[in-house]
Amino acid sequence: MTRRFSPAARFRSGLLLLLSVACSAPLSAQSSANQPDFRIEYLGSQIIDAEGKQIVTGEVKIAYGDLFLMTADTVVFNPKTNRTEASGNVKLDYYTELGLVEISAQRVEYDVANQSGLAMDVAAQFGDEFFFVGDSLEILNRGTFFIIEKGRVTACNQPVTHWSMEIRKAQVEQEGYAVIRGAKFRVKNIPIIYLPWMMVPVMRERRTGLLQPDTGSSERNGTFFSQPFYWAPRDDVDMTFTPTFADKSGLRLGLELRYRPNLNWYGELQGTYFRDDVLDAQSVEERPREDGEPLKKDRFRAQWHHEAPIWKGHFVVDVEAGSDFSVDRDYLQDAEKTRVRDYVYRARLDRPVGRDSLVLNVSRLSRILRTDETVVNLNVLPEFRYYQPKRRIAGGFYYRNQFYMDAFRLTDLGALQLSGNLTRLGMDAEISRPMELGRFIHSRWGVAARGAWYDGDLDNARNRETRAADGTLTELPLVEAEGDDGRGAAYAFLEFTGPRLRRDYRLGKRRLVHYLDANLDLRAGAADSRRTYAETMDQDPFLETLESIELDELDIRLNEQTDGLTSAWRVSNRLFTGPAGRVRPLAELEITQSVDLDREDSEDDDATAYQPIESRFRLLGLGFIHGNGFVEYNPDRGAFDALSFYGSVNKGGWRGYGGYVNRRARSANQVDQESFIGISELALPRWRSRLKLSVDYNFESSEFKSQEFLYGYQGQCVGFTVNYVRSRFDSSQTSNRDFFRLSVSLRNLGELGTKF
Repeated sequence: MTRRFSPAARFRSGLLLLLSVACSAPLSAQSSANQPDFRIEYLGSQIIDAEGKQIVTGEVKIAYGDLFLMTADTVVFNPKTNRTEASGNVKLDYYTELGLVEISAQRVEYDVANQSGLAMDVAAQFGDEFFFVGDSLEILNRGTFFIIEKGRVTACNQPVTHWSMEIRKAQVEQEGYAVIRGAKFRVKNIPIIYLPWMMVPVMRERRTGLLQPDTGSSERNGTFFSQPFYWAPRDDVDMTFTPTFADKSGLRLGLELRYRPNLNWYGELQGTYFRDDVLDAQSVEERPREDGEPLKKDRFRAQWHHEAPIWKGHFVVDVEAGSDFSVDRDYLQDAEKTRVRDYVYRARLDRPVGRDSLVLNVSRLSRILRTDETVVNLNVLPEFRYYQPKRRIAGGFYYRNQFYMDAFRLTDLGALQLSGNLTRLGMDAEISRPMELGRFIHSRWGVAARGAWYDGDLDNARNRETRAADGTLTELPLVEAEGDDGRGAAYAFLEFTGPRLRRDYRLGKRRLVHYLDANLDLRAGAADSRRTYAETMDQDPFLETLESIELDELDIRLNEQTDGLTSAWRVSNRLFTGPAGRVRPLAELEITQSVDLDREDSEDDDATAYQPIESRFRLLGLGFIHGNGFVEYNPDRGAFDALSFYGSVNKGGWRGYGGYVNRRARSANQVDQESFIGISELALPRWRSRLKLSVDYNFESSEFKSQEFLYGYQGQCVGFTVNYVRSRFDSSQTSNRDFFRLSVSLRNLGELGTKF
């Protein structure tokens, strides 16, 4: 864990140093080998009176090694009692671990032996962090207890401070608490609040206390105010409780818990409970509905991540949960949380078994495709994977395999919206041998097999309505499939890679390297021929129903495998750049297509031999620009099935991100999509400001899904952040909703507990 000092922590440290400075520097005319050298210099005169006191005048300077330097007009030092009285423009410079501390006073009395004293008309500055002015400062109990009379603290060094706190009296215990009486908080010269009594911690370590409050307003929830409370019961645990009240939506309670008992065992939990008065004021019939049910007034949102070593393996828990999918949108704080999301519960154990790997996984996925549609659930109870990575066996052959054993519970999954229980046993194995065909062409050949056995009971009686791509509701045919059956595929393959072509280009002191690779993959095999649901439902309803869903990569590969001879070609271009002798990746472009050679010779006019041409590219480092994209072109339709481009820029104080997606629906539970999202953030150090703009635009409906503007300013003593979000996504789905948030930060005041 790392410890960081918050502004309030520096506030407390500065206050503590102010009170302890005088008591930590003994003034003695005698020094030993273990003590810093003590020196008194003056320009005036030195007189020793009848009691033996040394009276020194005329720009007196007292130095105690390199620890501190004191100057005054007059100093009276009693070597018998080690008491010092300094008067007239007393100035003390003292070095601490936080930097230089400067203290000015008109009169100082200090007892070196007891480490106690009194300073009158005090003013202090602790670097650029903290300023204090007071009538008196009294040091007691060997420098561990202090009393302040009529003082003012601030973090602003201006004629009229942006904020300050007047203190009538304060009693402070070192590494303890400060009891303050008669505290007046001011902004400029305007009094804001009066606290007759308050207690705050004055420790350098993280301690329990109040954090900086937050306020704002939204069209749905009204004006809100939150006051976080930080609790640090132990060094390896801390919590933050955040009660929030909004005048329309009511009370919500937030909790953030972090724990790390050792280096490898740690976790973080964030949760919020909402008592939604907006929904409570509506009748059940009037409330927005989700998955066919009205939203409940008691709502929650939770996130949990936990990692720990267990059974010689690595155990991870991830939870992303909510009472409904509208919680983030109803209580939105930034535009990115207005997007439709998944809720996931997952516990996963990865354990090495020799050279192999064992994975146990229990999970639940809840997904909503549209805000007013049903919720898709996929429960894995449990999932077993056994990986045997590629290894050499004999005669130059290599072997790899993966075993599957799963139990699933489905709700409204796939194009047929299936529900029910399903178990599966599967495997995916391959034996291959690489070969060299000259200097420039490489090959690999072998055999592979994959298959799965299913047992289950599936139907769509729960929900047969689905929304077509044009938005209209249609009714699916009734499906009732029960039984056990298997499907699989076996094939032989031959791969050719090459030739690899390379060319170098000299660009002054830099060079550009271009690699061109070609790949051809031929496969001949046998598989369960995939047919349409309507064609084969009467023959084997259970097996054909399984082909309408894809649970993971094994089902995807089984659905893609076909009978006969198939081929796939790929061309890859890679660019590298850099100084001579050292190059780094610059860009990549890959184009690929699959061809069903048996269908090409078929007399069926509807047979499609050529699959869509897929192109992927990545821009890895063109200066400050990075990006990637995917293009899928359908030669039969003469149109693009998918276009997606994502990119980011990072130049000086400017960071930006943009993405464009244009995708055609391929099944009944998909929709056509064309949208753009852009985020731009700009830091302006000269004006101590930052800007953020965010837009999410839907071309299909010609409207903005969300918009966000953020402006933040951090001055010498006062900072603020203004955040405005407009989104049409809340549970009501009636119109755009506005969210406004204002956060004010006062330097060195606010967070009284320090997190680790």
